Amino acid sequence: MRVGVFGGTFNPIHLGHVNLINTSTKLFGLDKVIVLPNLNPYYKENSVKNFEHVKNMINMSLNLDCDFEISDLEKDSKKKHYSYNSLKEIISLNGKYKYYFFLGSDTSLNFKEWYKYSDLLDLVNVVFVSRPKFKFSSDFIDDKIYSRKLNYRGMLVYYNHLTKMKIIKLSLKKEIDVSSKELRLMLKSFDENKVKQFVNNEVYDYIMKNKLYF
Repeated sequence: MRVGVFGGTFNPIHLGHVNLINTSTKLFGLDKVIVLPNLNPYYKENSVKNFEHVKNMINMSLNLDCDFEISDLEKDSKKKHYSYNSLKEIISLNGKYKYYFFLGSDTSLNFKEWYKYSDLLDLVNVVFVSRPKFKFSSDFIDDKIYSRKLNYRGMLVYYNHLTKMKIIKLSLKKEIDVSSKELRLMLKSFDENKVKQFVNNEVYDYIMKNKLYF
């Protein structure tokens, strides 16, 4: 079974996230999708501290044909969360399948600073998805370990001959140029028309009703 884990703050979830998850589910033939919202990532500020709000907006945005789960492992906004620990727990809960951990290409720039980053690479396949304005950096990849590199279906694949794990650079045909931070700024300035370009109507109405970002 192939399991895709999508990490991030999803604060709020936007159409760029939706496009990434839908496209990756089909491209990698995922049997299960786990969305892992982090309410207190050590690497950035997160403004919504209510997990239920984040979870509700994700449910409003995704309609997948495979098994789907929103993990609450990183819901505690008072605790620092690390992907390596969460992924180990996900594998423990779900079983030893083939796991793909999806991240934006911007995270490759400081991936060496992540907690136990090399152990994380031995644990799961990691997919860095292209984001507008951010280039993929391969500085963290050890050429002696990842001895094979190949291009396949729009992906650049680095193969670890020891662990059989892969690092994959994925370029999406359709890229939606927005970040959650930019969306929050739009909401604070009450730019309704712009915001509605990047979230579905149900999510927009939910944000307005609950006054989440202003």
